[in-house]
Amino acid sequence: MDAAKSMCGKAVLQGYGFLSDPDGREVFIIERDGMVWKQHPELVFYLNLQKRPEIWNWHAVLPGEAQWSFPEPGFPELKLCGNGRSLTFLCVKEQLWCRCGDDVRDVESGKVVPLEQYEFCKRAMHTFWQEEMRPFLREYPTPLLRDAVLNSVMFCRMAFTGNQTHYGAGFYGLKEHDGFPPTILSVIDLYLLAGDVRRAEELFGTYLKRFVDPESGELDYYGTSISEYGMLLRWFYRFDEAFRREYGAYARALKHRIMQTPVDTEYGLLIGSPEADERSDRGVFAHNNAQAAAGLIAAGENFGNVLAERLVNGLRIHRQKCGFLPWRLDDVLSEPENFYDERKTSYANYRYYPELLESGLLPLTMEEEIIALRLKHNGEECGITTMRNGRSDGVSGAYHYDDWTLWSIAAADFRSGRVERFNAAWQGHLALHTSPDTLMCYEQVNAFGSPRRPYADFCVPSQLTLPRLLLLQDTAIP
Repeated sequence: MDAAKSMCGKAVLQGYGFLSDPDGREVFIIERDGMVWKQHPELVFYLNLQKRPEIWNWHAVLPGEAQWSFPEPGFPELKLCGNGRSLTFLCVKEQLWCRCGDDVRDVESGKVVPLEQYEFCKRAMHTFWQEEMRPFLREYPTPLLRDAVLNSVMFCRMAFTGNQTHYGAGFYGLKEHDGFPPTILSVIDLYLLAGDVRRAEELFGTYLKRFVDPESGELDYYGTSISEYGMLLRWFYRFDEAFRREYGAYARALKHRIMQTPVDTEYGLLIGSPEADERSDRGVFAHNNAQAAAGLIAAGENFGNVLAERLVNGLRIHRQKCGFLPWRLDDVLSEPENFYDERKTSYANYRYYPELLESGLLPLTMEEEIIALRLKHNGEECGITTMRNGRSDGVSGAYHYDDWTLWSIAAADFRSGRVERFNAAWQGHLALHTSPDTLMCYEQVNAFGSPRRPYADFCVPSQLTLPRLLLLQDTAIP
């Protein structure tokens, strides 16, 4: 496996797996080195620094390397095989069970679980998961793509607690990340594209009632960007009149929140922070204004059209000051040599420009300028996004891949007819950002190493990149 190469010439990705009951709160992490541990509230961002109290080590039964798989795509029974033996893991309610031959144990307590009980629970789970997968059972160009879609839905569903979505697992499973708007946006988009409107309504309704103040529109989240307020408003108007009547107070509050945002004196554009990690950096960001304008336009608010016109005009004027199409208009920026050399330029490449493109408000020529900038300054590789390596501060040229926002780029390419780029995005994501044996994704992954390892934990928007793109074009992949 270490020597195996992806279609892009890089070593394959090998990351941890996780199992959880969709209605339970316990998340069990299964590592490649044998460690099994439970998600807990004392995690930190970096995988290499995470405190991981071990509850068992599967190397005690199956030493050495093992082949990993989910034998039934879309069904969460993880199988490890090696040295003539096999282990299967199944999460039942708040317990993780491990089967070796006819011996079944609760991993945490070591207690024996009757084999008949294991099989009974597995059959009951099959009924649940078959229903969960029903909206996604359709023709796909290849069996691999079908399996990738089913496993993606499976992982994301395991990351939920009932109708409550979570950003991911490990550090990203902590409650402080639950309100992050891109999570619910990606999930709602998935179910709407699959035609499961009822499920989309359930999930979005739960989110609105839990995280959005129906009077002020403020989100119960530590770093909501103006762009995210705009996207939530846009998504709201993808639903029918019945849903809009039931949850109309939240849409009015979101609109009010955007309309109350202060504007700058030069261009008349909204001022705010660009995203949670950079929440202290307030300014006139193009993607914030684009997505806010798109949300207001969807809501039938004329100020959205005014804001869109101001943005395009402002970009034209500010481009002359900077010498290139900038991502913000309250500062005279220098064109970067490499997008991944500096934190701010890296964030512009991986998130601000993609959300600006996805808004659909830019003239085609400006879209092409942004794409040219990404290509010119090493903003992407094999169709996916490069990101500054924060663990190598001051080291020029250190990068990894950060793909949870790739959907924004690829969706814009699809809308504007850039077919080759669209196909390169989902193919690169599958080749470089996905573990080939489990078909699991992570927020960020290392660009180098053999095998390559995750750089950050599993996250829902990254896992849903491929399903959303495939459903977007249905089965029209050439």
